[in-house]
Amino acid sequence: PDAVPPAAAGGTASGAAAAAMTLTGSRDTDADLLSAIGAGRSMVLPVIVNTEEKGEVLVTIRPSDVLLRAADLPGLGIHVREGVRQEIDGGEWVSLASLWPRVRYVIDPETLALQLTVDPELLASRKFDLSAGRPAGIEYRHDTSAFLNYSFTSLDLHRLEAFAEAGLSVGGSLLSSTVSRDADGAVVRGLTSLTVDERERLRRWVVGDTFAAAGGLGGAAFIGGVSVSRSFDVDPYFVRYPTLDVTGAVKTPSTADVYVNGSLVRRAELQPGQFDLTNILPPAGSGTAKVVIRNAFGQETVLTNPFYASASLLSKGLSEYAFNLGFERNGLAARSFDYGAPVFLGRYRIGLSDTLTLETRLEAGEGMASGGAGIAVAGGWGEVEAAVAGSRSGALSGGAASLAYRYVTRAFSAGATARLMDGRYANLSIGSGDDRPTLDLNAFGGLRVGRRASLSLQYGNTLYRDSGRRESLNVVANLSVMERGSLYVSGGFSRTPEGTFPDVRAGLIVALGGGTAHVGTDWMRGRRTTTTAEVQKPLPLGEGVGYRVYATQGVEGGGGGRLQYQGRYGTAEADVDDTGYGTSTTVRLAGGLVFLGGDLEATRPVTESYALVRVPGVEGVQVFSRNQPVGRTDSNGNLLVPDLLPYYGNQLSIADWDVPMQYQIPVTRRVVAPPFRGGAVVTFPVELIRSVRGLVVLKEKGREIPPSYGELTVEGAGDTLASPLGRNGEFDLENLATGRHRARVRSSAGSCEVELNVPDAGTLVVDLGTVACVAGPDTEAR
Repeated sequence: PDAVPPAAAGGTASGAAAAAMTLTGSRDTDADLLSAIGAGRSMVLPVIVNTEEKGEVLVTIRPSDVLLRAADLPGLGIHVREGVRQEIDGGEWVSLASLWPRVRYVIDPETLALQLTVDPELLASRKFDLSAGRPAGIEYRHDTSAFLNYSFTSLDLHRLEAFAEAGLSVGGSLLSSTVSRDADGAVVRGLTSLTVDERERLRRWVVGDTFAAAGGLGGAAFIGGVSVSRSFDVDPYFVRYPTLDVTGAVKTPSTADVYVNGSLVRRAELQPGQFDLTNILPPAGSGTAKVVIRNAFGQETVLTNPFYASASLLSKGLSEYAFNLGFERNGLAARSFDYGAPVFLGRYRIGLSDTLTLETRLEAGEGMASGGAGIAVAGGWGEVEAAVAGSRSGALSGGAASLAYRYVTRAFSAGATARLMDGRYANLSIGSGDDRPTLDLNAFGGLRVGRRASLSLQYGNTLYRDSGRRESLNVVANLSVMERGSLYVSGGFSRTPEGTFPDVRAGLIVALGGGTAHVGTDWMRGRRTTTTAEVQKPLPLGEGVGYRVYATQGVEGGGGGRLQYQGRYGTAEADVDDTGYGTSTTVRLAGGLVFLGGDLEATRPVTESYALVRVPGVEGVQVFSRNQPVGRTDSNGNLLVPDLLPYYGNQLSIADWDVPMQYQIPVTRRVVAPPFRGGAVVTFPVELIRSVRGLVVLKEKGREIPPSYGELTVEGAGDTLASPLGRNGEFDLENLATGRHRARVRSSAGSCEVELNVPDAGTLVVDLGTVACVAGPDTEAR
């Protein structure tokens, strides 16, 4: 092919010979293509855009130009408004020559394909959401369920305390209440409430008892009333904080590797054109995000984006709120229905931008009102939070203010907070006559040295209105001295109105097979006071044992231990502590009952959400939660898993090797998100592999003809079962259900329909014997 200068239809040649190539008189050129060029007519050609095949479109070919229909350009991923346009046969066509140099074209004489090289800015932009996202196949469940948790605690083997908690979940809404009995026999109702979550709106309603907090310089209280809040807990996959976005363009199919602080977090496959990598979630503090783009030829381009991320900010346009109205609950631990004066606590925050969040607060009670405003700002220099507040309590007015600064990197962190509060400031937690810190200063710093050592400093200085000043300084150094152990040393002092007291500590912590061992010594007031040695192991996720054993030597020497057992139906714990003041013993037994899926299951206490795993009729199958074993199915094939996370994609799976070979298992893993403190029925269906056998014959004119080497098919309920026929008409159908079925027989001997009656034999092999059918009119006996 010869290169000719591109020319816009009706215009002049551009003079750039390499911009557009058309075919002239090459010996190998397709005759139809040459004819199209000469006649300026249209034909259908395959189109390749920046090496990516886009299918076939109608093309008008001229000696010095190629035209495409404007309506076909979006389908090719090309978005242009410029270029010379013509009307041909009632449609609008765009001249490719007029788009040079942003669009270059050539017609390949061997493949007869129109190959386009398009500036990435003209290609459609593709958006890639790089947030963790919801796991594939997640199932949001809200099966009706109920639970009852109970515990009994014996103090020194002669005093008894008890606690109970009950909950009913219907449609994802939870009605719950607690009750306790103290060692003196007094029974007290705890918190009773109805919780309704709107997951799509990130909203939670609570009617009844709840804990309300205004945050910052505000107060907090238990109230009985109505609460509404934006709760990000109802959707753990929602990204509330500002994220990183990286935009760019590629000319060829490429791969983008996203690194955050040197760690690969995501990979995206890019097609030619503009791209937008969104929702790259950075860790808190200062860092660097790097995107390495590798094109089809192995060439690399690196995009670097430094950032400072703060958990105190909201994304631009996102709001957060909590409004609580009710009556203050008094004496929660001692009285069941003691409600005081009406109170209100409200807080509202909004992200004006990804670096600026504003908030306002208001609370009011009997004869008291308090409110204020706050701001959070972050940048490459760190993050700042500030707030001011005022109050009126009776005839007294007061004020308060706070300021905080933090700067965090992987190797270094530092910050300071200051809070001022005059002697008359009040909120729902602090009365105008209560003692309070009028000045509260805190500072911290941390430094990591390599991979094995770290140094941290903490300083506090608090001046109370009535009880004076308290000051403390503490410096801690940690050093990894072995693969699974670290040495720590700390030194500092505390100063109170009673005097100044030094405090120096040193110790060694070693990880031991799922537990830890610790030896440490404390020097206080200038003399060695206590040396402690202990070994402990926490409880596993499923069934198992945990323990803690310790011994102390010093002014108040002694020792003790704790033994814990976590079983399928409950937990048991025994504590013995021997100090200089005597020996104390505590024994606690706890368990739970769950009603779910029509079954009542005994279990250990359910603290979050839960699920009833079913492998119908199969006992002893190992069940895993988050790839950790949590128990085996009982004689009914059930296991209650009591500690799932609400609204989160909990991965539940079963060990297929525990299922007998006569069963087939369609699914061994499911991802389930139960509601807040509610349940889900998770069934792993197993099907008994049963063989239905027999022999079929065709009856024709008194003769029985075997349909040798034909086929028998059974259709029903959308499924089709088929079996080849043997020489004598033998058939074998797998998993044909009990009951009557119509079957079709086809062979060279003819065809017919027959009824198969499958009994409920309870065996793996069912023999139907010989079944016969009358040949139809299309039978041709041979």
